[in-house]
Amino acid sequence: MSSNASMDAALLVRVGNGVVQDMSAVISGTGLYGVYLVLICVSTYSIMRQNWRRPTAASIVLLVGTVTMFMISTYLWAVNVGVLVRRIRLALVEVGRGPLATRLSLANTTTARIRYSTDLLFIFEYLIGDAIIAWRVFVLYRWAPWVIAILVPIWLGSLATGLGLLGCLSQNDFALGAQLPKLCPDLENASWTISLALNAISTVLMARIAWNRRKETQHPQYTGPRKQRSKVDRVLSILVVSGLVYFILGISRLTAFANSSLNPLPGKVSFANEIIEFMFDQLVGIYPTAVTVFVLNESSIFGSALSSTFVGTHSEGLSQSIHFKTKQTEDGSQHNQSVEMSPTRLDPGESGLLHHLNSGADLEKV
Repeated sequence: MSSNASMDAALLVRVGNGVVQDMSAVISGTGLYGVYLVLICVSTYSIMRQNWRRPTAASIVLLVGTVTMFMISTYLWAVNVGVLVRRIRLALVEVGRGPLATRLSLANTTTARIRYSTDLLFIFEYLIGDAIIAWRVFVLYRWAPWVIAILVPIWLGSLATGLGLLGCLSQNDFALGAQLPKLCPDLENASWTISLALNAISTVLMARIAWNRRKETQHPQYTGPRKQRSKVDRVLSILVVSGLVYFILGISRLTAFANSSLNPLPGKVSFANEIIEFMFDQLVGIYPTAVTVFVLNESSIFGSALSSTFVGTHSEGLSQSIHFKTKQTEDGSQHNQSVEMSPTRLDPGESGLLHHLNSGADLEKV
C-alpha cells in the first residue's frame, strides 16, 4: 500500500511539472497567435488593396497561401489547448477510471491520433511558409536564374525529406515517438534543418538588396532626404535580426529530437526547448507572413520590383537613378547631374512532426 502511495506521489510530482510546462507553452502560443491574427489581417489587407479591381493569379496564390497557414496555425493552437484540458481531466479529475498510472496512460493514448494530425499539418505549414519566403526573394530579384538555382533545390530537399517522414510514419502505423525507428526522427531533423537553411539564405538575399540601397544613400553625392538613410538602416536591421532570431530558435528546437544520452540538456534548458517547440506552431506562419507585410509596406526601399508580384511582370533588372546637386556650366547655366547607380541592379529572368508526440506522449507529462 505504501509503495503504491509512494509511486503515486512521484507520478504527481512529474505530472505537476508537465502541466506547468504545457501551460507555459499554451500561454506562449496564445500570445503569438494574437500577434499572428493582427499580421494576417494586415497581410490580407495589403494584398487586396493592391489587387482589388484586377486580381492576378500571383496575388490569389499568395493570399491563399498566407490564409492557409493561418488556418493551420489556428487549428494547431486550438488542438493544443483542447488536448491539454483533455489530458488533465483524464489524469487528475476522472479518478473513477482507475489508478493514476492507468489514467495517465489513457490520457496519452486517447489523444495520440489528434496529436498526430497536428504534427502532420505542421509539415505542410512550414513547407508553405518556405515557398512564400522563396517566392518573395524570386520577385525581388526579378526571377534571376542563379537565385532560383539556389532556393528551388533547397525547398525540394525539405519537401522530399518531409514526405519521406510521412512514409516512415505510415510504414510504422504512426506509433508513438519511443516506438518509431531512428529513420523517422532523422528525416524530421533533416527536413527542418533544410527549411532553416532556406530561410537563412533568403534572409541574406533580402538583406543584400537593402544593403545595396543603403550604400546608395551613403554615396558622397547623394542629396536625398536623411530620413531615407535612417529608413534603409532600419529595414536592414529588421531583416537581419528577425532572420537571425528565427534561425537561432529553429536550431534550439532541434535539440528536442536529439538522443538524450548524446545531448543531456539541463532541466531548465529542456523546459525552454519544449516551449519553443510549441511556439513554432505559430512562428512558422508568422515569419513568412511578417516578411510579406514588411516587403509590401517598404516598397520605397526594395523598389518597383514589388509590384511584379501582382502584375506578373518579369521586367529587366532594377536600376536606381539618383539625382545629385546641380552643377554650374561654363556659360553660367545650371543642370542636374543624373547618375545611374547600379549596385542594386538585378539580373533578369526562404513544431515539427514529432514534437508533440515526443514532448507530450510520456504519460508523466500529461
